[in-house]
Amino acid sequence: MDTNPPQGFRTESSLVHKYLPFGVIHHDKTSFLAGKLHAILQRSYTKGRDYYDLWFYLSKWKDMLPNLLYLNNALKQTGFKRSTLKKENWRQITAERIKETNWDYVVNDVEPFLENQNDIRIFTKQTLLTLLS
Repeated sequence: MDTNPPQGFRTESSLVHKYLPFGVIHHDKTSFLAGKLHAILQRSYTKGRDYYDLWFYLSKWKDMLPNLLYLNNALKQTGFKRSTLKKENWRQITAERIKETNWDYVVNDVEPFLENQNDIRIFTKQTLLTLLS
């Protein structure tokens, strides 16, 4: 739980019907995407789930624009040294970060948590870079 969340996120409500119905308030898709981008760009260690979630989101909603207000507020809060992310540059800046990531570590970190083990064959650095292009 973030006790000092950056301003700008949006939420939505969902009804979950897995075992018994209950309501959940959560980030909307664009704010979730912004949070994942923030983690990839600023986290001091590599967490495979961040990359997998980004791959999953972009494979379903390739043209989705992250909540840039929330993303830039989070980046500012954590001392991001690069320029402000905009509609025109967020994909390129994210791709640069992914290119320098140890992909074997990403795969090994996320593989035990995959429900469908076949996903690991298409969860590649190149696939994620293609989704960002």
